Amino acid sequence: MKVSRVFQCQLLILCALLCSACSKAQTEKLDPNPEPPAEVNRPAKLIHVYVALCDNDSQGIAPVPERIGNGDDPSNNLYWGCSDGARAIFSKSATWQRLSTGKVEGQAEILERLVFQNKSNQAVLVIDAWRGSEIETCMDAYRKAMSGQEYESLALKLGNTDAKLNLRGGADLLVFIGHNGLMEF
Repeated sequence: MKVSRVFQCQLLILCALLCSACSKAQTEKLDPNPEPPAEVNRPAKLIHVYVALCDNDSQGIAPVPERIGNGDDPSNNLYWGCSDGARAIFSKSATWQRLSTGKVEGQAEILERLVFQNKSNQAVLVIDAWRGSEIETCMDAYRKAMSGQEYESLALKLGNTDAKLNLRGGADLLVFIGHNGLMEF
């Protein structure tokens, strides 16, 4: 395979930038990660899913039909309310039982939160529908959660037991669903 000179130059520039970024990061002092809040009655694994809703107006995506590309309308959104959307898939599942649905107090960028529990292994699944225009905020929160810099406590009833679980950095598995915003910011 023949590689063009332009590609070789681009690759060298990328390597140089990465090397300079690595040396800069090594000299910066990072704050230690916070201690996670105490959990109570955690039954099993916890999965936290960040869904940045499809949004024709604010994301650099190939436009989809207006009804499913409105990032402020989770009920009809491509990634949430359509037949292959997160809410639709898990709500119809025989494996997952919905425990709650609603808004997240103090987090207007999250339009809806769904909480499910797996019927066989008791794992808890939390899925958040982020406003489409807040994709950058969503991706930043996801990055902070992956690096253990951010936690959120969730109180819920699991059967007859009260539980307090750590979302974000406390989850066993973090998932991002949405447009690849890394191409833009």
